[in-house]
Order: sequence, then structure tokens, then C-alpha cells
Amino acid sequence: MFGLVGMIAIVKSTGAIYPSRTITVSADGETEIRPDLATLTFSVVSRGSDAEAVQKENTAKMNEAVDFVKSQGVELKDDKTSNYNLYPTYRYPRDEEMQIAGYELRQSVTVKIRDLEKAQTIVGGLPALGVNEIGSLSYSVDDPEAQRNLAREEAFTKAHAKAISMAAQNGVRLVKVVTFYEADDGYSPYYYEKSSVMGMGGDIAPSLEPGSEKVSVSVSVTYEIR
Repeated sequence: MFGLVGMIAIVKSTGAIYPSRTITVSADGETEIRPDLATLTFSVVSRGSDAEAVQKENTAKMNEAVDFVKSQGVELKDDKTSNYNLYPTYRYPRDEEMQIAGYELRQSVTVKIRDLEKAQTIVGGLPALGVNEIGSLSYSVDDPEAQRNLAREEAFTKAHAKAISMAAQNGVRLVKVVTFYEADDGYSPYYYEKSSVMGMGGDIAPSLEPGSEKVSVSVSVTYEIR
């Protein structure tokens, strides 16, 4: 408890005068978030003795894979090259200096799939086109804040109803909101991991389920009462 001197010091330091009679209520709001965006990374890895030939082979396969992805409705803005790495491989003959044995090119593309029903078709169709690595497929929400607004609105509605009930039970009335704050539990993407699809035929489509997650927001509201 603050004495009179302590209260005066608080007023001077903050520049604000708070009502002497207040109540504080807390409430939670909850909403179910379903992913609406899938992010897929896939690669074509080519090897050979001639760097130019390796590059031509790799580029042809990747172009075909990208054309397939675009045919499934993925827009140009959601398609980008995330890695392009051409490097030599070596052999080590006994009692001789190391020698270049060939070349390896790894080209990776990351795409955003906004029609989640197409994700399974895309993942299943890529290996037949020369894609021999699928790094990961992650599900997320494109605009999570819009989803959290629903939970936030529910939380503040519950807090207000609770404050009205408490005030009525104690013979007082609410005047105005003095202060409020909120805390949420955040949002994490959903992950479906497929480290490699080498040898997988194009007719084999994995069953992919993005699932859902409940997100809650907690609020605390302080009201002046009379």
C-alpha cells in the first residue's frame, strides 16, 4: 500500500491521475486457425563429367517442373529460385594429386501454394519431371493477425460482460475503461516434412493434411467504477 506521499510521487512521475475506485477483469478468447498457405521447396540435382552438359540437363528439368507448378495455379510472384550451386566433384588417386571427377549442380525453387487442394498433386507430380529432392512442405496462415482479431474480439466481449456482472453484484456501475492490455499465445506454422523423394514415381501422391490450431488471446481491462 502506498501512503499519501507515495501516491503524490506516482502522480508526479507519470503525469497521470488514476481513479481511486476501479475493478480489473480478465478474459480469454479463442479461435481455430486453419492454414491457407503452403510453402514448398524442391530441387533438381544433376551430375556429370561436363559442366555445360550438367547445366543444360538441370535447367531443362527445372523449367519443366516450374511449368508444371504454374499449370496448377501457382502465380509467378509466388515462385522464386532459392538456391543455384554448381561445383566440381573430386577423385583422389593413390600417390597423385586430386583430380576433378565431374560436376554437380543443385538448383532449388521455393513456391507458395495458395490453393491447398493442389499441394498434394504438385508434390506427387514433381518426381516424374526430374525433381529428386523435396526439402520441406510447410503450412501457415497468410494473415494470422486477421485470424487473431476474432479471438481478441471475443476476449474483450467476455471481459466487458464480466465487468458488468461484477459491478451489478456489488452495487456499482462502470464509468469508463482506464487501461487494458492483451497477451496471445502466438502462432506457429504447420510442418509436413519430406526429406527426399528420390525414386518416387509421379503417380504416387502422399496424403497431406494441413490440420488446424486453436489460438487464444487473453485480455485484462481496468474500469473506473462509481
